[in-house]
Amino acid sequence: MVDKLTTDRFQQPMKEFAASLAVDDPNAAFWWDYMTMVNIVLCFIRAQRDGLWNLHLYAFKRKLPFFFRYDHINDARWGTVYLAEMSALPPEILLEFQKGNFLVKRSDRRFNQVQQDQSTEWLNPTGKKSGGLVGITRIATSLSRWTLSYNLRTVIASQTKEMLRLTTDDEDDEYTHTECTKSRMERDDGDESKICVSLKEQEVPEG
Repeated sequence: MVDKLTTDRFQQPMKEFAASLAVDDPNAAFWWDYMTMVNIVLCFIRAQRDGLWNLHLYAFKRKLPFFFRYDHINDARWGTVYLAEMSALPPEILLEFQKGNFLVKRSDRRFNQVQQDQSTEWLNPTGKKSGGLVGITRIATSLSRWTLSYNLRTVIASQTKEMLRLTTDDEDDEYTHTECTKSRMERDDGDESKICVSLKEQEVPEG
């Protein structure tokens, strides 16, 4: 099925149909563009979460024309520079990126990699809880000591956990994702029910 959808015999009529929408039905053309953008974003998210470098570049390249079309000037300008730079990477760096090492991975589970700037958000809860930065931000020496020793303490904790062979109940289940846990699914079901109730309240009675 996928092979047939990617053939020129199928793609060419679809391109002609999409082009005709701009003339025959602007509203349909808008939604066609919207669905195209959603598909590109889903591809990009998949590339980011699974560390797929080639898919990352493919999805980003497909996003670029929409940056120009909808006047995202900064994204359009620097996105072009980004693609040019990524197309000229040294071989050793390209090899590492193709292994997925252009992102940060916190555990061995799947679909959980994030960008470097997002990974810093993991440090925020650590600093805000007991034993963190709370109460010492005005003491320069204490603040420096906590900041400089954080990485070392993390390494010690990780090695201690490995030495004692400590694991969590679901640590070995690489297919378990946060979205698939029982509590999250129950919460999602509850939210869905609330949306359905709200929509029904907005219904206009016939007649």
